[in-house]
Amino acid sequence: MAVTTTGTSGRRHDSACDPGAAAPSSDAPGGPHGTVDSGRIRRMRRLLVFLLVMAVAGCGDGDATGTGTTEQFTQGGVSMEPTVKAGQVVTAQTVTGTYEARRGDVVLIRSPGGLWGDRKAPLLKRVVAVGGETIACCDTSGRVTVDGKPLAEPYVTEDASLDEPPNPNYCGPRRFAAVTVPADSVFVLGDSRARSNDSRCAGPVPVSSVFAVMVD
Repeated sequence: MAVTTTGTSGRRHDSACDPGAAAPSSDAPGGPHGTVDSGRIRRMRRLLVFLLVMAVAGCGDGDATGTGTTEQFTQGGVSMEPTVKAGQVVTAQTVTGTYEARRGDVVLIRSPGGLWGDRKAPLLKRVVAVGGETIACCDTSGRVTVDGKPLAEPYVTEDASLDEPPNPNYCGPRRFAAVTVPADSVFVLGDSRARSNDSRCAGPVPVSSVFAVMVD
C-alpha cells in the first residue's frame, strides 16, 4: 500500500565536506604597531591550505546512503503489518546519491512503472534480496530462500497461503518461482505476505526507485 509524506523532521548536518561550511579566515591580526610576522603568517597559511586539501581529499562518494534529511511518512495500508501498521507515521532517511542495497532494509520506493503501475504515492516494502542473488519460495518448511539458504523472517506473522501454486500475475500465493535479481535492483516484499502486492508478482525494483530508508 502507498504512504504519504507528512513533513520534514530533520536536516543534513554541516561538515567539513559541506560547501556551505565556514572556512578559516585569511585575515591576519596586526602587531602592536600594525605590523605582522609575514614569514610566520605565510607558514600558517600554507599549513591551513594543506589541511583543507587533506579534508577535501577525504570527501569522496563514500557510502552512497550516507546522512540525508529525515522525513515523516504515513503508511496507507496493511502490507507491512505488524512492523508498520496502517495509519502509522514513520521516519525515513532520504538517500543521498544511489541507494546501497542492504537486505532487511525497510525502504520507500517510487513506482518504476510496468507491473508496479503508475501510482504517484510512494510504497513501503522490505528488501529481501539484492542484485546478483537468487530468491525463491519455498523450501520444505515454507521459507523464502536466497541463494538456496532459508531466511529467518521473524517480522512475518501473517504469511500467504502455501496451498496455492505460484502465479506471476497475482501476489496471493506464498510460492513464487526462482528469480535472479538483476544488478542495481532489489527484490522487495511486504511483511504481511497475505496482503501485499510486491516483487512476487511485479518483479524486482531498480535501486534508483528507492529514495528513503526507514529509521523509526
